[in-house]
Amino acid sequence: MIIYLFGQPGSGKTTLGKLLQRTFFGAGHTTLRLDGDELRDLTMNVDYSVYGRYENLQLAHLIASTVDATPNLQGRPRLVICSFVSPYRELRQHIYDNADVLMVYLHTTRALPHDRKLVSNFEPPEGDYLDVNTDANLEMCAEKIITEMAVRLGNRQMNYEKRGDL
Repeated sequence: MIIYLFGQPGSGKTTLGKLLQRTFFGAGHTTLRLDGDELRDLTMNVDYSVYGRYENLQLAHLIASTVDATPNLQGRPRLVICSFVSPYRELRQHIYDNADVLMVYLHTTRALPHDRKLVSNFEPPEGDYLDVNTDANLEMCAEKIITEMAVRLGNRQMNYEKRGDL
């Protein structure tokens, strides 16, 4: 399954993605975390135009879908955690239509750091997505996502128990 965290810069995507990865790994799941900034560093894509964003997100979608479709060595599914601004509905819809994905829209009312700028052409989500306000405690945000995953999976494959450190 793919957990697809998206939202404006500074909404907590990377931080929450790392927390989810640690939590799932601690519960014995094979995980892969794809982050927009890290993928851009790896591919040296510094083009933030519409075309550059499409290129970056298409690569991310390809990687996430491939990993999601490939079980680990024990035959268990892998969890892919994606953290991208992903401002365009069309690309978000493409991965939603072609993979087992939980779309999670992250947003905040906190002031952004000086080095972060809002994406002016960000298209708000429509349809089937989980809405998470990251003004709340991040552990509570993670718990909301994990609970929704368990519901969608019918508690199969999760092997997750609420832990004291989450």
